[in-house]
Amino acid sequence: KAPDLSEISFETDNDGMTDSTRPTILLSKEGDTLTLRFQTNEEVIDEQAVGLNRERSPKVTFKYLNENDEEVQREAIVISSNEVNAIENRWFVATYTLDGTDSGTESDVDYEIEIHDRSGNIKTFANIASLENSNPSITVSNTFRVDTQAPNSSTIFDTTTTSISRVNSLDLKDVTGIIYPTLVSDPITLEFSTSEPLSSVSVSLAGNVYDAQLSSSDTGDRTEWTVTSDSDHMDTDQTAEFYLYSYTDLAGNTQDMSTTPLTQDNSGYSVLVDDSAPDSTSILDTTTTSISRVNSLDLTDVTGNIYPTLVSDPITLEFSTSEPLSSVSVSLA
Repeated sequence: KAPDLSEISFETDNDGMTDSTRPTILLSKEGDTLTLRFQTNEEVIDEQAVGLNRERSPKVTFKYLNENDEEVQREAIVISSNEVNAIENRWFVATYTLDGTDSGTESDVDYEIEIHDRSGNIKTFANIASLENSNPSITVSNTFRVDTQAPNSSTIFDTTTTSISRVNSLDLKDVTGIIYPTLVSDPITLEFSTSEPLSSVSVSLAGNVYDAQLSSSDTGDRTEWTVTSDSDHMDTDQTAEFYLYSYTDLAGNTQDMSTTPLTQDNSGYSVLVDDSAPDSTSILDTTTTSISRVNSLDLTDVTGNIYPTLVSDPITLEFSTSEPLSSVSVSLA
């Protein structure tokens, strides 16, 4: 009778985060080690065997798809477990460290396990399904996913979800109705989504870089984000640019290539950081001024263009300004 496995477990030294949509999958990036531990129901030939039996020592092969969707097979190093309670010739550890040949990979990992008992009987588990369908079946509670590819800078920023706003005491828009004028020190807030879960993201907003925080609307997927400026903006007298500066996926792959800068959110709104007071030499459009007064006689002098008026008569000045203003004070008479 061929030997069987009695237990199997997995671990990785990846220090990233768990994907909430795949809570049983362990993520691994380049440099991480895949570790598969297994136990057999009887003594099998181990890695110390010599001669012909050397070829009968346990073998573990990890299998997954590379960046071209082609299956690759990586032979693991299999040794006897050195755990204190390990049973000799029955407890084993298989490891494989992801390297440069695995770059660009995003794939779940399958594996093959081959063992021989001391009589030479062979048992091969060709994949995860064969483990789960064996008799008795072996519970596979979690498994691996190789992710050695940084997020794609051209698709990570979901521009259809962007919303920009600012806190300003006047809370006015310009004449177009889609630009929010703001002072250099007013907070600007950008809300956005990403096309894949991220562990962290930095955002360039109006010339400064800030760490974004998960939005209150995020349900655990780590795709809903918000960022608010907390320092004087560097981009002044222009509409504020915003883009993802750098970002890291759940496996720990960091993309330093920024996304395309934008100045409008999904609804077409922008924030204009206005750090310049109106120009006193040009703000009053003198070609539009009109002055008048209310006087009971309503007469002009001999020139025809001077209105004599009493000290208590109202005087009215009408005029235009060269740029929109929130308020203006006028010295008159």
